[in-house]
Amino acid sequence: MERNFRIVFLDETYVTKRTMPTHAWTPKKKNIQIDTKECQNEVKGIITCISREEGIQLKRVYRHSITGQKFLSFLDELRANNPFTDMMLC
Repeated sequence: MERNFRIVFLDETYVTKRTMPTHAWTPKKKNIQIDTKECQNEVKGIITCISREEGIQLKRVYRHSITGQKFLSFLDELRANNPFTDMMLC
């Protein structure tokens, strides 16, 4: 029996004040504006999952680093949102 899997791409990243841009190209006589209020010396962990069929499936922003338990909880929530779908994570 052939099974049709839906491929889901999942990635995580971290954002800190140090990862915010300090320089960028702007048109002449325009200043770059960067809002760093959300990243005041604090780590933000982000996990996002997308598929071709549905676009962004699930996105979570965590106040601190992503632990193994947070990652497993994310996978559980992803599975709960797609109970009757065979998914292959990439």
